[in-house]
Parts: sequence; C-alpha cells; structure tokens
Amino acid sequence: MDTIDIWKEQFNRIYSKAASRVQTYRETFKAKNNFSNLTEVEKRDMLIKEADDLQENIEKQSSLEYFENFNEKETLFDIYFSIFMEYEIDDEENLLEGVTLAGKRAYIFAELAQYEQKESNNPRYDFKDFLNGKITGSVDRLYYQEGAITKRFR
Repeated sequence: MDTIDIWKEQFNRIYSKAASRVQTYRETFKAKNNFSNLTEVEKRDMLIKEADDLQENIEKQSSLEYFENFNEKETLFDIYFSIFMEYEIDDEENLLEGVTLAGKRAYIFAELAQYEQKESNNPRYDFKDFLNGKITGSVDRLYYQEGAITKRFR
C-alpha cells in the first residue's frame, strides 16, 4: 500500500467521523432544545443564537481551509495531505473540527432558511398603513424590512 493510500484511508476515517458527529448533532439539536414547545419566533431566535455560537467557534479554528472547503472532499484531502507533506504533521484534529463545524453551520443555516421563507410570506405594510390602523392584533414584533413594516403575531 502506497503512502498516499494510507493517508486516504486515514482521511476517509476522519471525514466519516466528522459526518457522524454532524448527523448526531442534526438528530439531537431540536430535541435537546425542546423545539416542540417553542413558538416560531423562539425557534428562529434559538437558531440565530446557535449560528452565533458556531461562528465564535469557527473564528477560533486555526485551519479555516478545512471549514471553507468542507463539502469538497477531494480538496479537503489535498489540503490534509499537503500539510503532512509540507510540515510533516498530522492535522487530524483541525480537519475533524473544521468539517464538523461547517456541517453544523450548514444545518443551522438550512433551518433558518425555512423561517426566512415563512417571514417573506408575511404581508408587508408601509408607514401609511400603520398610521391608518391596518396593523391589528397582538403584534409581537415589528420588523423594518426593505422600507416596509412586516407584522409578526404570536
């Protein structure tokens, strides 16, 4: 077995481990955070908080190249193997952490996109409509969005 084959095998093991961590995260995130008992606004806010927390961890990541290329497996291997060849170090921890963080963030952003789609379907009001009383009901929050006021109800 060639050296590169050994490194490919090790890389595939690490990549599979990261994918497994992301899958576990996806399966447990909503249950752990008691999503079924939250309002739509609370769910969205929790997802935003989680995205912010992940961003903090990403900024601490020493090897952003793994994070930035997480969905390009061949590129990841090239980076991983190049680091070994150039510096003679095994960058397993950075690879594992970068791919895991990127996968988690992709999941959170996909979940957030669903809420943004729901929000874009909300009726839009301008200031004149607001003054004329067209916004009624128990308004939870008013959002200024592209020059219009968007209503949100609990």
